[in-house]
Amino acid sequence: MSRLDRATLHPRGFNDGTALPYGLRVAEVKAALDDVYDFLYNVNRFLVGKGWDRLEETLSAASFSGMLSEMVVQGVSRRSATLTKNQHHNGRPDLVPQGY
Repeated sequence: MSRLDRATLHPRGFNDGTALPYGLRVAEVKAALDDVYDFLYNVNRFLVGKGWDRLEETLSAASFSGMLSEMVVQGVSRRSATLTKNQHHNGRPDLVPQGY
């Protein structure tokens, strides 16, 4: 895989029969992660096209990890029929049942 190939989810990386809490479905998690891959592919294609480093190489490991964490939380919140992002500042857990 080159530095700019779009990453894809490995089909054996998920157990589609897994029961997740609060009605979350594996397909919703996959869709959220696919959104992250789309974002990174598009941003990195732009950055490298301008002669800059990829986002992963530009940010510190801690900054990149925090960004990815927030993107996954936002993505699952957007894709899930049952969970939403916790709206409290620094609220834990990151995702809560809708209406909670």
